[in-house]
Amino acid sequence: MWLESGLSTMETFNSTGISESTLRTISEKLGPEWEKLMEYLGLSPEEIFWIKKDQPDQTKSQIFRMLVKWRRKQSTCIDQLDALYRALMKICRGDIVEELKVAGGSIVSSVSAATHLADSPTEEEIQHDKATGPASLAPLLTSDTLPTPAKAPLGNTDTAPSPAPALLVTSDDGTSYAPAAEDSADSMSKQEQTQHAEPPSTPRISDSVLRRVAEKLGGEWKKLATSLGLSAAVVFCIQMDQPGQTENQIFNMLVKWRRKQPSNVDQTDALCRALRQIGREDIAEEMSEIARPRGPYCFDYLKQQVIQYYKQTATTIPAHPTVESRRVGIEDFSIPLCLIKKVPGKTKQGALVSLPEGRRFLDEAETITLDSMEDLFNPQSVGEIDKILLFGGAGMGKSTLLVQIAHSCIKLRPKSPLARFQLVLLIKLRQMQKSSCVLDAIFDQILPNNTNLTKHAVKGLIDEKESHIAFLLDGLDEIPSDVLHSKEGVYRVEDILSNRCLKTSFVLVTTRPHLVDYVLQGYPNYAQVQTTGFTSENTHRYIRTQFSYDQDGEALVHRLDHNSSLEKLSHVPIIALMLCAVWKNQKSLPAQITELYTDFIESLFRRRSVDSRVMAVVVNSMGGNAMQGLLNPKEERLVFDRREFQECGEPLLNQTFDVGLLQSETVTSGLKTNVLISFPHKSFQEYVAACHMVKLLEDGADRFRHQLKYITADNVLDKEYLLRFCCGRLKQAAGLILDHIRTMEGDEMQLQRLARLLLLESGTADFADKLVRPRKVSCERSEDLRSFSYYVKHVPQSLESAHVEISCKSKEDLYLLGEILLRRNVESGKSILVSYYMSHKGAEELQLLERILKNEHGKINLYVHIERESWFDWMCVSMSFARIQEHVSSFALRMNHRSRGDVLGLLSALKRCSLIALVLDSIDLRGWLQETDFPATSGLKYLQFRACRLQDDDLKDLIASLDAEQGLISLNIGRNQFSLNGVRALTGHLKGLSTIDQLWLHEIGLDAKSVREVVSRDMPHLQENGEGRFERKENQEEKEKKGLKKERVETPFVIISAEKLITDDERESEYRYIHRSRQRYSIDEL
Repeated sequence: MWLESGLSTMETFNSTGISESTLRTISEKLGPEWEKLMEYLGLSPEEIFWIKKDQPDQTKSQIFRMLVKWRRKQSTCIDQLDALYRALMKICRGDIVEELKVAGGSIVSSVSAATHLADSPTEEEIQHDKATGPASLAPLLTSDTLPTPAKAPLGNTDTAPSPAPALLVTSDDGTSYAPAAEDSADSMSKQEQTQHAEPPSTPRISDSVLRRVAEKLGGEWKKLATSLGLSAAVVFCIQMDQPGQTENQIFNMLVKWRRKQPSNVDQTDALCRALRQIGREDIAEEMSEIARPRGPYCFDYLKQQVIQYYKQTATTIPAHPTVESRRVGIEDFSIPLCLIKKVPGKTKQGALVSLPEGRRFLDEAETITLDSMEDLFNPQSVGEIDKILLFGGAGMGKSTLLVQIAHSCIKLRPKSPLARFQLVLLIKLRQMQKSSCVLDAIFDQILPNNTNLTKHAVKGLIDEKESHIAFLLDGLDEIPSDVLHSKEGVYRVEDILSNRCLKTSFVLVTTRPHLVDYVLQGYPNYAQVQTTGFTSENTHRYIRTQFSYDQDGEALVHRLDHNSSLEKLSHVPIIALMLCAVWKNQKSLPAQITELYTDFIESLFRRRSVDSRVMAVVVNSMGGNAMQGLLNPKEERLVFDRREFQECGEPLLNQTFDVGLLQSETVTSGLKTNVLISFPHKSFQEYVAACHMVKLLEDGADRFRHQLKYITADNVLDKEYLLRFCCGRLKQAAGLILDHIRTMEGDEMQLQRLARLLLLESGTADFADKLVRPRKVSCERSEDLRSFSYYVKHVPQSLESAHVEISCKSKEDLYLLGEILLRRNVESGKSILVSYYMSHKGAEELQLLERILKNEHGKINLYVHIERESWFDWMCVSMSFARIQEHVSSFALRMNHRSRGDVLGLLSALKRCSLIALVLDSIDLRGWLQETDFPATSGLKYLQFRACRLQDDDLKDLIASLDAEQGLISLNIGRNQFSLNGVRALTGHLKGLSTIDQLWLHEIGLDAKSVREVVSRDMPHLQENGEGRFERKENQEEKEKKGLKKERVETPFVIISAEKLITDDERESEYRYIHRSRQRYSIDEL
């Protein structure tokens, strides 16, 4: 074997550990896996980087150097063997391990455990030193001199042989001296310094610094040795080696101490602390200044410390809206923001707003959407501009975006636009409480307290590299005004903003909208980019990342999909985070929306550390304008001129901007300029207005009633949130509002729906008798279902005459349905229509639905929707449907964006089920009637195949399956491709079906006029109501004569129109097939 033939046992493991020849042979055996080996041996990526940089394309030499560096760090050869064995096994090089054991395993125990490996140079280093000579030493940061060939006795490395006085060595400060053995043993050549330099974060003290300390110290050196941790025995040996030579004794002591320091210790800081402990503050100060790095290496040192700071601070983002300590990994939870750049000099006609001086069209800047945050640094996206102004409202993700940029600098991609900068500095302006000097902020925020850099040195580096440095100034709106305008310091924030300094540096500053004008007045040539938060898709992505279990995130997404106001509000990242925090805690959102918005507002103030009493003053001061804007008799106002808030006072108004409750923007309208103020969302204005109205009520009911006069039957539905907030803030308001609504004449069903929501929001059943008993109830949204459940719970009267339609889109909705049906006051004389939309929890929901319907005995008309996102197993679903059909009055099915296999499998299994309606949408069903027995039973009244890629051959099969006796009422085959002959064949068959009321042939690839002529000829009782949409034109008397009205009442299914069925064909969903749950629910759980 190679070790047996080439090495003796003593050669393999000498007194300093594994021998050089063994390390050399190992380096020749290793391949590309050597870097992984070094990681397992504990060497840092920085050390590997420096070795590779100094010896490019010399792999064997790189491996050997790294092995030598690793050997020096070990305390005993036994440690070396153990560590090397384990590391080699981890990289699957057991062959080398076996040969090492054969060669050296027998003498492992014979080597002293006290051997200090770090003091031993390699033979190659010694030869290199002889070749280059001492004069080649340059004043580098780690300019230790090369060790001598002399070997310390085994087990006694602290004792060195006598020095050779005749040998003069030139130190890095230009002086000549006779090195002691310790000094010589700790030095190395310039080449070795470069190759073995420690990472920039832990520089070593040079010989010249130690020599100057020795010159100044004097008789206190023994105290210093003790403070540095050297034993009395070591001090005694140093004295004996060089009696009477105090300066050399001090120098050798310091060199010995330096050699014992681990690579991660800041030697300058440690020595300065020890000097201060013995009262030599003067030497400590002088040494701190002398030891600081200079030259090109200094910039690398600065960059390394900045990167180290980003590793500590830019790898996580807050996981809670108000608790900063709760954090999550940025790589897993960061979602792209929508970034919109204004096109300079280009405007178009914008929104029409009502201002005190009249109505105006605002000028709106033309914009482009950036693809990613990296486009902020891409000249092709933002132009040849190195000053970017990024603005957005409170909680829009500006700070998180800059943290993402800083994080990307840790491991920068070569092709990234950020790669053009040699240094990126993220400055948090909110932390600048005393000085607006960015140089101070670099030391206060980024650099560690024990840095070897001075402000003078950093300023010199910034000045030298100005055009290659990017400054990210985060939160201009958060820096105190007096600090911002202070005149002290260099690189003042105000000077940077106005381009009076750092003119060639890249500057990106973030702020709220109200300070945009201030920035542009100082320097107008900023590229203006606005963040508008998340898109709907990215909002859903963000929410899903916040939950450990997919179903929890999907449940919240589903809830927001059916609440348009909250869904739009969730595009604001901080609001999305708040919603997630509430959902995690409660597994739902509060039943009263007032509670949720109160939490939103309080969180905005807490994030700025504003006292609750101040918050009440701010909200009340804004309330008057907010209320007048919403109750304006002419038209609702959501935008205000800044002058309308003069009564609030500038300090209070600015504080409102700071917390984000208001936002300001300067706009033009032709030649006129206005500073406009608005709330970040209409619902925030409604909440603040409600707070003001409740305060009016507390002062007197008459003032509150006076404001209610502006709410009429024409606009009451638009004021839903305003009224709900009033009821949630004060129960007394709920009674007055319900009395006011009861007197209105309008859409009875919608007014009663609103009244139930207000009753729920008040949280009291005392006003239930103020609600008129409904004749028709429609619960399309979860909150409608929740309010109806609350209503029937507290109303003792029977609702037997009411026609009830309920949509259930989640498990929570099904529980509410169960609660409603358990109330005996819902014994409706008419059947209840339940539209169930199967979610991703379909297995559990179907079991619950079976339990609910088991005791209803034909009272329910059930309409099941299976959509793209629905859970689906056709065998389980068909078995459940078969059981459910036994307990319902009628059964309808709609499938949307499912696979052909899903549809055919389910329909085949439903042959015995009597469907009253079948709706298939956006499914490839070409030739499907030839593959399955279509369940066209006599009970099928409504049939729809929309966008199913049907053709003439499919029409023939469809015609053959339609029986004249089955009583088909509606047929929709729009968005397919048919010939005119195919349409003639269809209408020729359908004219024999007297029950047909509706035929939809829209978008079938034919001229609309030709289709109209064919339908009018064969089915004259139908008239066109929209292109390709034909409906019966008989009068009421004829309908009653044929008995069709009665039939429609008994089967209250309304086929959804084509417009409501339009879906995003490009969007793909992953179908999650879940095994059928075995969980059972008792009736008590309902």
